[in-house]
Formats: sequence, structure tokens, C-alpha cells
Amino acid sequence: MHLTRRDCADIQAHIDLACDRFDQHGLTLRASDDMQAFVDYISGEEHSFGASASHDPAHSHLTPGTSFWVYLEEKNTGVKIGSCAQKLIVTKNFAEDLLSHTLYESKVPTLHHRMLEFHNGLSEKDLRFAGNIVYGSGLYIHPDYRGKGLLILSRISRTIALRFFKADHFVGIQRLTSKSRRMILERQRFAHVRAFAKGMPGKWDGDFQLAWSSRTEWLAAIRQELLDAETRRQASSRRRDDHRAAGTALDNRV
Repeated sequence: MHLTRRDCADIQAHIDLACDRFDQHGLTLRASDDMQAFVDYISGEEHSFGASASHDPAHSHLTPGTSFWVYLEEKNTGVKIGSCAQKLIVTKNFAEDLLSHTLYESKVPTLHHRMLEFHNGLSEKDLRFAGNIVYGSGLYIHPDYRGKGLLILSRISRTIALRFFKADHFVGIQRLTSKSRRMILERQRFAHVRAFAKGMPGKWDGDFQLAWSSRTEWLAAIRQELLDAETRRQASSRRRDDHRAAGTALDNRV
């Protein structure tokens, strides 16, 4: 399936929607292929988890055209307050990239390999995504800006990657918590999520879940978010009109 004219229009509309929201908070969206700058930034933020090896050029083969990161910076100060990184994996079987650890270590072969332990019910056949796979990491919003609707940064980074990488699938891996499933489905709008592994390369201290969407599913998520935004805009406009009408009625009372 190829991107159509309508697909590209909706992709840009989604990006524009996010940029309008950022602008309301005095923020500018930028993109860069300098992945070392991404590592330096997120590793220096006190409240972040640092950079995953999957998006660190010291561990993974990352090049312009196959990786990028987006970030938010304050217009007045130029200070960065948020980030999200994406990379392209062209594969016939994503399970191989996970099991071989090349998702995380693709510059030098791993000599001391530890096997992933799947959660009950998961098997390799559930992970056989093929084609252009976009794998995300490094989502961070500074604590001073949380709760302001800026998690859209994660969503539009996928939307940008859809157009830039011609993505077939989007995949993310997150720590498994009591709230992680709801976060992924409702706020990050992935189509699917399930318990995945008991530990990951470099992070063997906890459980993880795997989230994913196909291209078709992500385009549907984009369109739903655009529809939701338009519905809110119309409702807000009606409330303003009702308020003005009520004010006029009061002014006309005898």
C-alpha cells in the first residue's frame, strides 16, 4: 500500500495540529538527524531514563535517512523541554531483530548473549512484523510541562516517520506497569499492546510490554485525532456564541 494524496494531507494536518498546540505554550517543534545530540540531551535530563542503546550511535548503526529525533524548545530561551526519537528497521522478521539483540546492538556483534524470556502466551509468530518498521524511544517531557497535552509529541513523531520512512508498522516497548496499557492505548493511541518480556538488553530489572500499529491503523489514529480536535473546536465555538447571545439578551432587558 502506497501513501496517497489524502494520506499526505492528513499527515500534514496532524503535524500542524501539534505545532498549534506547542505554539500555545510558547514552544517550537524541531527535527534533527544528529543522534549523538539526542543522546547528549536526554542523558543530561535529571528526570529522564536516558538513551536506549537502540537509539544511541555508540551501540546502533544510525544514519541520516534512517533515524531522527524531534524536540521541543522554548521560543524565548531556546531551552529544550521534550524529545522523542525514531529509527527505521528494514526486516523480513522483527522477531529476529529482538532475539538477536541487533535492535539494540547493531555496530558490534554481541558476544555474551542473554535470551529474552517472553511472558506467557507470547510467541515468535506474534512478533513477525515485516517491511519498514519504525521503532521509537526517548520520549521525554520536562516535569514543568507535563499535564499540558504535550504527549502529542510522541504521536506526531510517528506521523512524521510514516511519511519520512514510508512505514509499514510502528513498534514501541515500554516498562510494564499497572497503568502502562491504558497509557499506550488511550494517550499514545497504539492499536495493540500486550505483555512482552521479562527484562530487555541493558534493562534486565523489570517487565516490559510491546505496542504496535500497522500503517492503516496509524492513519486511522491520525484521522480520529483530527476529528476529535475539530469536534472540540466546534463545541468551543458554540459555547462562545451562546455566551455572546446570553450577554446580548441581558443587555436588552428592560
